[in-house]
Amino acid sequence: AVVSTQSTGDKLFPKMVSCEIKKWGTTGVTNEQGMCVLAPNVVNSYFFLLFWFVLIAGLLVNVFSVLFVTSRHLFTLGGWAALTSRTSLKPTPYQRFIYFESGSSGRIILEKIAANIPHRTFNQLFAKTATIIERQEASNASIYRNT
Repeated sequence: AVVSTQSTGDKLFPKMVSCEIKKWGTTGVTNEQGMCVLAPNVVNSYFFLLFWFVLIAGLLVNVFSVLFVTSRHLFTLGGWAALTSRTSLKPTPYQRFIYFESGSSGRIILEKIAANIPHRTFNQLFAKTATIIERQEASNASIYRNT
């Protein structure tokens, strides 16, 4: 049984190869077998390895960022569904806007308020807040239209 001592990297980028050396002399041309070192392949193998590490690291960063954004969105949707079902809220677009744009600390405050006051009071408070924001958005839009 023949055991190969070459690693996979040596098969892809061989560092030494068998070569034929021609020597010219007074007796003519003689052919000798020898081992030749391929110096560029030594450097190329390290660049290739570095390239693959950078590629894998970039791929992992992209996968983790997609997972993070997806999980954050799913947790936000789950919190919204729990809040609306727990308080029997019939949401308006502005109430949804308040919840999703308030950030994680704002959502925690909204959920704590909903848990500690009667549901009817929370619904009235949330509806009033949404009405105020809706009016403010309308006035901002009219200001931008007039300029």
